[in-house]
Amino acid sequence: MFTKQNSINFIACGGGKSISQILKDLSIACSFKDKKIAYVIIAAESDKEFLEIINSGFNRLRKIFKSLGVKNIFLVEQKNISDLYNAQIVIFSGGDTSFLIKALKKEDFEKKIQKQDNNIETIIGISAGAIALFKKGIGTKNDKEYLFNGLGLISGMIIVHSNKKLQKKYSKAIHLKDYELYKK
Repeated sequence: MFTKQNSINFIACGGGKSISQILKDLSIACSFKDKKIAYVIIAAESDKEFLEIINSGFNRLRKIFKSLGVKNIFLVEQKNISDLYNAQIVIFSGGDTSFLIKALKKEDFEKKIQKQDNNIETIIGISAGAIALFKKGIGTKNDKEYLFNGLGLISGMIIVHSNKKLQKKYSKAIHLKDYELYKK
């Protein structure tokens, strides 16, 4: 999903495919070249195994970004969360939606970006990161549904990793399948 509010572009992405394909598709949607990018991995911090995968793959991510013309990308964890305000493009990874939303609310992220006292031009949410941007969101795990109250930066409800059952049950929501980049 692509929308613009308060001069910041918002893009939601369903996740699910390889990160390299997601990043290549996103680079088409917004120019990554010559931008300072924060890759926020807070949603992965509650799961040590997933966090190890994210961290061990970061050199591979750097190579992917380099091939897209990006020279300046850095990781943002909960301990250095305020660093994300220095980036022009902020990418929220997938992972634990509740953990991410809680950390961003504690940081007062919503109010800080609305003040526009930062460099952020585009915010991209992948899976859990997408849910965090919306007013409401539904995530699934092992065929169970989980309802989240997000930050409300984008109005409405989003469902990531959607399927026909969820589309029928929540017909007015925005549905992103594995992997889908939705533009409005």
